[in-house]
Amino acid sequence: KTRRHDLRRAPEERERRQQEADKNATQIQQQYGTTPREVEIWNQVLAEFKLSQPATTFHAYTANTMLLKLTDDEVLIGVTNQLALDWVKNRLTNQIQRKLSSYADGRKVTPTFVSLTQVEGRGEV
Repeated sequence: KTRRHDLRRAPEERERRQQEADKNATQIQQQYGTTPREVEIWNQVLAEFKLSQPATTFHAYTANTMLLKLTDDEVLIGVTNQLALDWVKNRLTNQIQRKLSSYADGRKVTPTFVSLTQVEGRGEV
């Protein structure tokens, strides 16, 4: 009886967690001045990674990353935690450079990565 009740609450809990994550993402994007165009660009990049990575890998490391700022030659990428940051930095830097250069009129864009847990932990959000 209790287990069946828990299963009915699972969608509500997922929805609550998603709303909280969306709220946190919005706060972080406001802090960095992320534009709607930058969000759109990163969503397109994530869609490409989703097609090219195993689902477990994508969800563990890539799905919750966010483009915080894109300038003429640099891009700041927020990553959920230090483990994911190390993984993305070591395995995706070149791919991110290539993908984002197409949005920067062919210019080379250098990615810099920041752990979002450190940003939130310092109270900057």
